[in-house]
Amino acid sequence: MPQVTYGKLNPSIYLHNIEFENCGNGNYNPELSCIIVSKINSQNNVEIKGISIHESTKRGIHLKGSSGTLIQQNVIYNTEGIGLFLQEGSEINNVIDGNIVLNPLSSNTLTAAD
Repeated sequence: MPQVTYGKLNPSIYLHNIEFENCGNGNYNPELSCIIVSKINSQNNVEIKGISIHESTKRGIHLKGSSGTLIQQNVIYNTEGIGLFLQEGSEINNVIDGNIVLNPLSSNTLTAAD
């Protein structure tokens, strides 16, 4: 799974029209979803658009303390746990529009939040 590490710069990240299959790492770390956007502020330009996530061993898309992220027209199915997860309640000014989440699966590795 690709991983992006953020420094003091304000990067732009575009994930468009990508398929993620058998991703996540729920067996070892319940925090590792297919896509995690963590502590990104509105000065960054982050778009997750037209993504397919399926057969995941953890959540599909996970926002953690982030703002200004576009999550649009994604399809998430057959994932263990929540398809779209907002973790802290501090996630503001995000656009979540036109996404489809189907058939979330249960598992013995899920947390209480799932």
